[in-house]
Amino acid sequence: MQISILLFFQILKMFFMCLMGFLVVKSGHLKSRDSGALSAATLYIVCPCAIINAFQVENTPERARALFAMFIAAAVVEFAMLLIATLLAKPLKLSEVELGTVAYSNAGNLIIPIIQSILGQEWVFYTSAYMGIQTVLFWTHLKGILSGDRKPELKKVITSINILAVLFGLAGFLAKVRYPVLIADTISAVAGTIGPLSMIITGMLLADVDFGALFRRGRVWLIAALRLIVLPLLTIPVFVFACRVSGIADGHMIMMIAFLAAAAPSASSVVQMARLYDHDAEYAGALNVITVILCILTMPVMTAVYTYFLPV
Repeated sequence: MQISILLFFQILKMFFMCLMGFLVVKSGHLKSRDSGALSAATLYIVCPCAIINAFQVENTPERARALFAMFIAAAVVEFAMLLIATLLAKPLKLSEVELGTVAYSNAGNLIIPIIQSILGQEWVFYTSAYMGIQTVLFWTHLKGILSGDRKPELKKVITSINILAVLFGLAGFLAKVRYPVLIADTISAVAGTIGPLSMIITGMLLADVDFGALFRRGRVWLIAALRLIVLPLLTIPVFVFACRVSGIADGHMIMMIAFLAAAAPSASSVVQMARLYDHDAEYAGALNVITVILCILTMPVMTAVYTYFLPV
């Protein structure tokens, strides 16, 4: 329960950061479109620094085994959520955007600062595995359903900035490379801005949202419930089983990191790809907004349920 309380207050802090971005646009000092430059800086500078910084930990056999277990857990959980969402698609008549929203969570910009705050910097190391698995699926499955072209873009997978950061950080971890203090401190300082920047950007984008129309659109509540409640609950047995068979020290904590990623709001990549392939991007953005707002309540509750079965 303590983790749930810490999580609630951390998400609340991030909501206030989001409010800052919202107010700076509503006050007329900036435009919502001005968030584009900040988004690019976050994607190409801040997020890679956060990933690389996460790998600057001591390489021990136990930690290496735990990272491998996280890769396996992330793959299993992502495919499980994808399977569940696909099975629900026909009876619930989910569109491609709705399917992507339900299946894919924001395991990067939102989860990294949350893990930093409630567990500590050393645990961010394991989020890279989840982000790596997701990035591959973004440019294979998600791209396929939104573009109509089922041929995976392997070049986009390999050259994705997040994948490159994971590979670079992993190589340094395996080679036991530690950066000079000046470089390490610079990367760490940039990495530390990922939470505030991501939330300010989100707030700036929210400033242009017609909340009245959004909340009256009944379908968004169904999709939000699937993303934030139904799928996280259905994945708990996977985490319980994985924790019991892994035999890894602190396995329950590592699995909780994966669970937090699974219980997060919808991935912003769904909105970005919907825009890229001209596939109902406005609706994708509305779904992203509603899940970001509701996660303030749902993530602590889902975490409380998780810790009931797997005490932390």
